This record gives sequence, structure tokens and C-alpha cells, in this order.
Amino acid sequence: GAASQVWRATYHNRPVAVKKFFKEDLSFSPRAFAEELMITSNFVHPTLIEAVGACSKECWLVTEYCARGDLAVLLGRPDYKYN
Repeated sequence: GAASQVWRATYHNRPVAVKKFFKEDLSFSPRAFAEELMITSNFVHPTLIEAVGACSKECWLVTEYCARGDLAVLLGRPDYKYN
């Protein structure tokens, strides 16, 4: 979203996605960050993205890296083959 940015990184030789929430953005909500952290860390399922870590002070969320890209972009592509 507008209140965050995502980068690809490596953590313990594993590709991860690092999402930084911008606290100074007017659309940022500490509650939304806490909710996303709680949701991603409490649910474990093969079809869900795994939470790897977080830094609540700096509002960073580290998750499993998805090589296929952004879900919103993929859903909008008529040529993408779902499996």
C-alpha cells in the first residue's frame, strides 16, 4: 500500500520480502501494522505466506518471498496460469 514499501532481501541464505511501513505517512496505522504482524505470525498453512520476523519499533515485517510477484498484479493478468 501507499503506507509501505517492499524489498527482496536474504535472511539466513533464504530469500525474504521485507515490508517497511512508513510511520510518517498519513495512511499509516500502528494498529494495522500490529494486526498484519499478528495475522502473518499466527497462521501457518502451505498456501499462506510465512512470517519470518519483524521489528515493531521500526515497523518492518519480514515474510517468505513470493517469486511470482505481487498478488494484486497477478490477479489482473489475463495471461497468468493459476495452478
